Amino acid sequence: MMFLTHDEVLALAYEITNPPKHPGGGENLRTYPQYGLLVRLAALTGMRAGEIAALRVGRVNPLCKTIEVAESASEIRGALVYGPTKTYGRRSVPMPPTLARELDDHLRTRPQDPAAFVFTAPAGGPLRHVGFYSRHFRPAVERREIDQRTRFHDLRHTAAALM
Repeated sequence: MMFLTHDEVLALAYEITNPPKHPGGGENLRTYPQYGLLVRLAALTGMRAGEIAALRVGRVNPLCKTIEVAESASEIRGALVYGPTKTYGRRSVPMPPTLARELDDHLRTRPQDPAAFVFTAPAGGPLRHVGFYSRHFRPAVERREIDQRTRFHDLRHTAAALM
């Protein structure tokens, strides 16, 4: 079990938002601001990867600074399946005010449909944890000076440690 310091969380969020420049130099190929927010959300709320992937716009209440966790996404034989959370229950997760403001700003860029996903893949489809982890999270960890054994689930432990 590992946890990150607050500074390591911010560094990882920055790194995942701003991947390195193209090998030939010049500008970054693409930035991923929603993924930096996703990392901070996991580290500050303790939500599981599947819960974040299944999070819908209508379950976020920036005014009350809460998130209703009601479902989880998992990949089974290559197909995304949405179902109950690990504990089969719903819960309300509090957010710090700064995170609630950032999430509110992000939601303004999302469809107003309450069933729309809060976080999506770069092409706009559903976020798959395996793809996010291998293409974004793991490379960002490798580029930062944090323990290379860090896994996404360690952000859940980080939330408990930072409380």
